[in-house]
Amino acid sequence: MTRCDRNSPRTVGRRAAILISLAMLVSRATSGEEVAILQGHASLVLSVAFSVDGATLASGSADGTVKLWDLGTRQEIATLEGHTDQVAAVAFSPNGATVASGGVDHVVSIWDVATRQEAAALQGHTDRVVSLAFSPDGATLASGSPDEVVKVWDVAGRAAVATLQGHGNPPGYATRDFSVAFSPSGALLASSSFVDVKIWDVAAWQEVATLRGHREGVVSVAFSPAGATLASCSSDRTVRIWNVGARQEVAALRGHTAGVSSVAFSPDGRTLASGGGHDNTAKLWDTATGEERATLRVRSRPISFVMAVAFSPDGNTLAGGIADGTVRLWDKSQWAGEPELAPPPSR
Repeated sequence: MTRCDRNSPRTVGRRAAILISLAMLVSRATSGEEVAILQGHASLVLSVAFSVDGATLASGSADGTVKLWDLGTRQEIATLEGHTDQVAAVAFSPNGATVASGGVDHVVSIWDVATRQEAAALQGHTDRVVSLAFSPDGATLASGSPDEVVKVWDVAGRAAVATLQGHGNPPGYATRDFSVAFSPSGALLASSSFVDVKIWDVAAWQEVATLRGHREGVVSVAFSPAGATLASCSSDRTVRIWNVGARQEVAALRGHTAGVSSVAFSPDGRTLASGGGHDNTAKLWDTATGEERATLRVRSRPISFVMAVAFSPDGNTLAGGIADGTVRLWDKSQWAGEPELAPPPSR
């Protein structure tokens, strides 16, 4: 075996290619552009969710499908077909064995991840299903719909065990969005409709609080990992932070120039992501100070609205569902300091 000449044209060319690649990565990281684009959907990506091990991403689209992506290779590994209309919500079970999807066809579908087959189709809503959340133990699934009720499903029994009513709209106002989220302990469920956020006691399935502060429809809610804080976002262009125990608003985060479509906490609770449904950005906020850390911009044609955001379980990746039919992935280095570059391959 002959040793490669460090000054040979081939070696010099390889080094130049590596340097160019690293320079491009630095440029993309510092400019807030995505580090990967997952392509395959034929229409808007309305929802994204990571598996508990962070190896797989699920995306739900207006093309009526759910796609599963291998995040190691960043390749599509499955397309789940069964809904007869747009898929507005996806959620992984805590053990990663199941994906739930909610559709404009009013159906909640339960999918076996291993077989890629639909295991159940849950029916009971009278309008589109736009939000889903598994309880921390995976035994229960909550679904939210503009029909103004929360359905609570026994996952194993494939049956509704509770219907939570109390959300209402003013005359002439048609709800478009409805969000649900379990607290990390599983003791509370948050739901939103119109300008209200409601908190429910899971043991009794009773409403225990109504949080008011938004001036237009509340689109998404999320509990912090510790469960002491709740975030909500709205068509009023704000993200609001609530103290769950005190039932009080503690901050209103302003910076989006259009309605906000989605919120998600990082696993360590230090960062909150918000997707701007019509301003083509995802914003990262410091949860301790309320200050904006970074703005991640999407530039694509004809539309590049950020419809949904989700953090990977290790907090190192933010996924965004985009209206151009793609899923964008951003690296933590883009909002938490200098980009960390992988070392060049060994010769």
